Amino acid sequence: MRKAFLIPVMAVAFLLGTVTIGLVAAQDANLSPALIDNLIERFDLDQGEVQSVVDETRNERQAAMQTRYESWLDEEVTAGNLNADQKQLILDKQTQMRTEMEQKHAEMQEWSEENGIDLSYLHGGHFRGGFHGMGKILHRGFEPIE
Repeated sequence: MRKAFLIPVMAVAFLLGTVTIGLVAAQDANLSPALIDNLIERFDLDQGEVQSVVDETRNERQAAMQTRYESWLDEEVTAGNLNADQKQLILDKQTQMRTEMEQKHAEMQEWSEENGIDLSYLHGGHFRGGFHGMGKILHRGFEPIE
């Protein structure tokens, strides 16, 4: 009974972790323009080509993460910890959550632009420039960031 309860809980936790990683990657994409602009200017590159390479690389990384995740779920099905229907339910939920989070992010971005307010102010200033501070929080046990 305990194992039957623990496996779905672990699967949901892993799912949430995967979605969080996707969001961090998406937020990290918002950091890229300054770096991209600096590279374009310094090396006299075509902005469209550089952005294309960045987007392609990001998409490849996300696809690789999804493939690893699905392989892990396949292993769980093979081990008898999940059945095929449960695996599909998890994948469907992951897609739904990703879509909802992307919509929420777009809404926040639009609100931020309409009101001329940097999104970092909503996070107490700890996330200026994106989620780089998250690593500090996670590694330091949620201590305040200097």
